[in-house]
Amino acid sequence: MQIRQSFSLATKSLMASKLRATLTMLGMIIGVASVIIIVGLGNGVTTYVEDIFNSMGANVISSAILYKGNNIDIKDKELQDFVDRTSSINAYSPYITAGMANIKYESEEHISSIIGGNEQYALTRDRGIIEGRFLQYIDIERIQKVCVIGTYVRDELFDKSQQVIGSKIKINGQLYTIVGVLESKQEGVEGGEDDIIIIPHTVVQRQFKIPKITNYLFTYENPEDADQAEKAIDKFFYKVYGNTDDYILVNAKSILEQLNNILGTLTT
Repeated sequence: MQIRQSFSLATKSLMASKLRATLTMLGMIIGVASVIIIVGLGNGVTTYVEDIFNSMGANVISSAILYKGNNIDIKDKELQDFVDRTSSINAYSPYITAGMANIKYESEEHISSIIGGNEQYALTRDRGIIEGRFLQYIDIERIQKVCVIGTYVRDELFDKSQQVIGSKIKINGQLYTIVGVLESKQEGVEGGEDDIIIIPHTVVQRQFKIPKITNYLFTYENPEDADQAEKAIDKFFYKVYGNTDDYILVNAKSILEQLNNILGTLTT
């Protein structure tokens, strides 16, 4: 009997104050929906950030040489010897961004980004090859004008019926032979990861007049090697420059963990 009376009183109260009851229910609905949306957005952003880092290579440690008061250049052989004797590191490459360049093949033209690296650059960026080959040591050593292009560049310059590998294109007026095509990462996106051309860093330095290499990329195979690899790189550069102010190390794994912690805080 008490339950019936309570239900009856509650119904009469709601009917008597329809506006207040409606606003109360609306507030509850909005509150619950807001929590669901915030949590959903947080999870979505987390996944998006992880995808970005994974596409760039979450196992990458990048270094920037600042050249503060010194003119010490590290030779390729010194870096390769260091990588060979450091079990936690499996690849390295100079990383030179030469900016945008005019690309021409016969009557077709395109503007694309030029990147200079060595034969291990594809490993440091987790990029595969779908046609031809990647850069080789001999290309770097002999300063050969060869290049590997992204799928967006290929599609802008060539018809499907045309032979790409072995074709010659002009980069800012100088002839290069295409030796490979990178696997696609952002299909159909102008200015994205497929809209690039990779050439030997020795050629980039000569053509674009870049005297010093200021950035290097290092990769480790296993996530548990991240800290050990970073310490080894730090020790190597400190031995060369004698001062931690002359270089900066950035570990992609550490940044990703920090971002995940921040996003996790926002959604809990």
